[in-house]
Amino acid sequence: MDADVKQWSAFFDRCLIERLEVEKFTIYANHLIQRYPAERQDIARLLLKPRWKKGINADPKVIQYAIKLLEIGVVDVPDILRALLKTSRCSPARTDVNNLQNEDAHGVTKSYNSPELEEIIFLRLSKAFTTNRRPKSKVETWEVIDVISRWMSVVMTTSATDEMMQSMDGQSANPRPEALAIRESLGMLLVTVAENPKVIAVLNGSCPKKIRQSFARTLSLYIPFISQTHHQIGDRLDNFQRNYQVFDEGQIKTNGMHDILGGINANGFDQNWLNSLNIIDGPYVTSRAGLYIFLNAALVGQPLMDDQMVLNYLNARYRGDVPASIVDLITASFDILTNATQRNESGATRSLLRSFLINKVPKILTVLAGSLFPPLTAELCISQAMKSVDPDAFPSLSSMFDLTDSNIIPDTRQDFLFACCLHGLVAESSIEQLLGEEPMQTLPSVGRYTEKELLNRCLVEPGKLESLVGELEDTTGNSGAIANTVTQVIQQLCTGDLKDTMSLKSLCFALARKPSALDVMLLFNSAETILYPICRLLDEWRYEEDQGEYQPVYEEFGGILLLLLAFVHRYDLTPADLGVDNPDSFITRLLNRGYASYQVDALSDEQKKHLGVWIHGLFEVEEITDEVMSACPPQQFYLLVPTIFHQSIIACKAKVMEPDSLKGALDYLLETFLLPSLVTAMIWMTRFIWEAQDVQDDMNTAMQIIKMLITPRSISGEAQTMHSAIISIIAKPLERALRPMQRHKSLSSDVAALIAVLQTHATFSRTPASSLSEAESWTATHGGGLAMSLRNTFQSFVLWSSTANISMTPTPYTHRQFLLALQILGAKPVLHTLVSELKEQYQSGAAPDLALDIAISFVCAPNAGHHSQGRMTIRQALSLELEEAPNSLTQDPLRVEVLVRLSRRVDAQSGNGQLAMANSALIDQVNMDVAAVEVGNMVSNVDLVGVGVDANINDVIGGAVGNGDSIFDGLDLDDPGAMDLS
Repeated sequence: MDADVKQWSAFFDRCLIERLEVEKFTIYANHLIQRYPAERQDIARLLLKPRWKKGINADPKVIQYAIKLLEIGVVDVPDILRALLKTSRCSPARTDVNNLQNEDAHGVTKSYNSPELEEIIFLRLSKAFTTNRRPKSKVETWEVIDVISRWMSVVMTTSATDEMMQSMDGQSANPRPEALAIRESLGMLLVTVAENPKVIAVLNGSCPKKIRQSFARTLSLYIPFISQTHHQIGDRLDNFQRNYQVFDEGQIKTNGMHDILGGINANGFDQNWLNSLNIIDGPYVTSRAGLYIFLNAALVGQPLMDDQMVLNYLNARYRGDVPASIVDLITASFDILTNATQRNESGATRSLLRSFLINKVPKILTVLAGSLFPPLTAELCISQAMKSVDPDAFPSLSSMFDLTDSNIIPDTRQDFLFACCLHGLVAESSIEQLLGEEPMQTLPSVGRYTEKELLNRCLVEPGKLESLVGELEDTTGNSGAIANTVTQVIQQLCTGDLKDTMSLKSLCFALARKPSALDVMLLFNSAETILYPICRLLDEWRYEEDQGEYQPVYEEFGGILLLLLAFVHRYDLTPADLGVDNPDSFITRLLNRGYASYQVDALSDEQKKHLGVWIHGLFEVEEITDEVMSACPPQQFYLLVPTIFHQSIIACKAKVMEPDSLKGALDYLLETFLLPSLVTAMIWMTRFIWEAQDVQDDMNTAMQIIKMLITPRSISGEAQTMHSAIISIIAKPLERALRPMQRHKSLSSDVAALIAVLQTHATFSRTPASSLSEAESWTATHGGGLAMSLRNTFQSFVLWSSTANISMTPTPYTHRQFLLALQILGAKPVLHTLVSELKEQYQSGAAPDLALDIAISFVCAPNAGHHSQGRMTIRQALSLELEEAPNSLTQDPLRVEVLVRLSRRVDAQSGNGQLAMANSALIDQVNMDVAAVEVGNMVSNVDLVGVGVDANINDVIGGAVGNGDSIFDGLDLDDPGAMDLS
């Protein structure tokens, strides 16, 4: 062992003995590589060599050190993969796979790393490829392709050997759980490598033939192997292989490309007979309308903007052409904002699209730009994209003073360019040239926020959170960091050592009263990510044993619940959207059945007791006491609210309750600690009104209650703000329920006054449902109603895409039209409409390739209409049409040809966004699991193998450093001999 290697070996051993923090490890490693520049592969081998005899699955410090060495450039990905392979129980030299130690041919004990270590490192490396941090060079790309081919081979060989050994022992041939985990994590790594734009570019260009051939040959064997247990991974690898034709040349010569591409497609349909038709695909064209349709669909209701979904879609759509992805993403983002303005969409919609352009797009561009090779730069791509922006919708700053058109969007180009500058995509000195004039602003004085910095500030300054919520809607490019920080704070305040329901209530209320801030939050995090910790907190909420006051508990519970209800009613979310799958949980019961009242006889004894307590507290005493709230947990109160209201109406109708008693009870409900219950109360009231249209007494009592709650005579300042937020949530359904009551003369004036108040809040809901005027307009289209309106839109898209260089103004469109067509006509008729239009384009020869891309964009659009369970999707309709295609081949061969081309491109372009999101979530979970390992407990139960110190590990920890001092303490990093550990 040479001196350099010896130093690194001793360094790693001491770091692991001392459990050195990663920050200090990084400092020492940087100094050590300068003094002892050992080979990369040796460094990786020394760190990852097996050290544990028993009891350890994966040392988190080894994982953290490996990833840090990768980040600072001491090792590369291939070095880590090779080192893992040498010490893997999948390696060819192994004997007994069930032992961590075996003897080699010379009788020398050989140790292996645990499968858990390999699994976690595979997933951590996957994240590096997903975020385009890797690979960093063509050479690294070649080496990654080479070593991952070897990994595939040994995993398949190991599996075959295990099955053979099990068969010889008379056992059923089932893969071991750890083998399945390795198979899956390697598959995920392989998917992220294969879909990485840099890897694709190298495979299609400069990759040495021998490496490419080996990879293609092994991949062809691995796809059916992984598909046996993880079909989603197999499908994505199959799509990758087909799209980029990563096949073994010998296989192509023997079987032909048609045979290779035949077989079963992603829909489970036998395509051999279709391939025999020799239907040749036309030129691969991406229309301007295609990405425009995708973004419209993703933002039509609840924003569906998962980073990985968008990146996967762009990668599949543009086949790894990163410059084209960047240019078209920018262009389409400006187009959808122009469209929203010209269609006179709501101010909230335009604000969301503007925030998407300025806050979200630069974040995506930053990831894409990591895949650009010189001389291409992000600035060059942005410059190209800005030439396609409609100058009439986004005029120069100087000309805006002469314009009176309300459809222009001020400052947007400038704000976007400064956001790109903030993210390091363009130089500030280039903005004037890109704008064509001198800018009228500068970079924000606060600079670019980072999540770590914001999180630290929030911990030091609790009041910082609410000011950050106020900045969410700013268009400076910082909203992403703010949204992610707020999400992390919510998670921390809900669980663990930092649990703080009082601070959480303040944060939730700050968000609930700003509906447009919720839109921005969903641009960067899913509803489940934000709200699941809140759901779990509310489900598990319990009184403390030494609980003093109960009113603050109700106030905190209600304030937190209000944010959940705001999300649910704004985006029409279900428990499944929130990640809640327990049918008996409080959240599921509240959202599914919490707006219904029950007859007293139908209640359980406990519910009757709780109901009696609240009836007594609201109507029979002068104030709500702690006795009332201590006797009924807040979850039970919110589930009983509709029943309390129903019983109140029954009592008023029977003259059992005096009007003053009713008014007093309603005044209690206007206090902040009970105010959020108005959401469930008013939703129930809307249903009661519909049912009581012909019962005058019921309507009179209902109107009395609604009037007192919607327009109270007096209400405190904080309660008034909360009341306004609640009215926004229930305004639309309540207005619809009140309108029929206007025909009753005795109520018409009161109803009209209430509707006027509610209309000021009526824009709260953000769902993909069409308005009545839109539906009437589309269904009344001359020549075929809704189907004809869809045809007209399709034709307009083809025309616009054909003349995009001449007419930059986008085709007016909302994805609500397509979703309404699916809802009313059904998936098969909508597909028939698209296929019919495609046929006409192929027959006329006008623009068939553009039309095909537009049809694909409709089929692959994100599914914003998520409440269509049980209905056929357009993808399923396409699969059924293919199954029926042989029957119509002789009658309508062109239609079959169109269906085949459409299906091929849909399979290639759709990718599996859900699997990518699952991968990302799993990787994040691995990060948290590694960070959460209790190292102290681990160290006390291990026995080290081959550590380069003579003393027993317990002696080192308990004796040599028994005084609590670190073995690294006192080292002067400027001292040339400081790092000499021998």
